[in-house]
Parts: sequence; C-alpha cells; structure tokens
Amino acid sequence: EKPMHCVGGLSSACQGHGSVFTGTKCCLPPPTTCVAGSMNGCDGKNQLWTGTYCCVDGAQQCYPSAASDCKGPYTSFTGSQCCVPEDFKCWYGSNCEQQGASRAGTNCCSQQM
Repeated sequence: EKPMHCVGGLSSACQGHGSVFTGTKCCLPPPTTCVAGSMNGCDGKNQLWTGTYCCVDGAQQCYPSAASDCKGPYTSFTGSQCCVPEDFKCWYGSNCEQQGASRAGTNCCSQQM
C-alpha cells in the first residue's frame, strides 16, 4: 500500500475523500495531486480543499489558469490552476477545442493515442 500524500491543511477543511488530518497536515490516499487554488474554486466532485491546497484525485499536471481557460474533457479547475491527467500530451496553443483538445491555461492538452 502506498503511503498517504500529505500537505498543509486545516482540520475543518480536511474531510472526506479518505482524508486524514494529522494535527498539521491533511493526508489523502494516492494518487492525488495537490496544488495552489482557492476554497471557492476547488469544488469539483473529484477535488478536496485542504484549507491550504486544492487536491485533485489522480496523477495530474497543472498549469496556471483562469476558470475561463480551463475547459474540455478531464479538466479540473482548482481556483488558480487547471489540471489534466498526467498522461495527457500538452502543448502551447490556441483553438484547442477545434483540435479536439482540452484547454489548460495557455496549453492545449489531449489524451495520447
């Protein structure tokens, strides 16, 4: 069994998703990716706001983004970053949707075939 993924947090926020609060840290079962975000932005069903970080289920790659630049399949907005699965291929670009890709900040990302 893999060790828990622990990041800074608050006991009042570190609840659900299999999380455990240690007194100073919020620990979640892997795979989990925890990045900067905001309490109001980190509200997806696959997300947990620890009080400090936004944790997204699964191995993710995240890019600075506005909510309006985080769209398409498999994207998760944290409040300040847009995350897509780690195995997606991402490139700097525009017109992501026309290429059948998701937008994550200034990147287009899609599943590798």
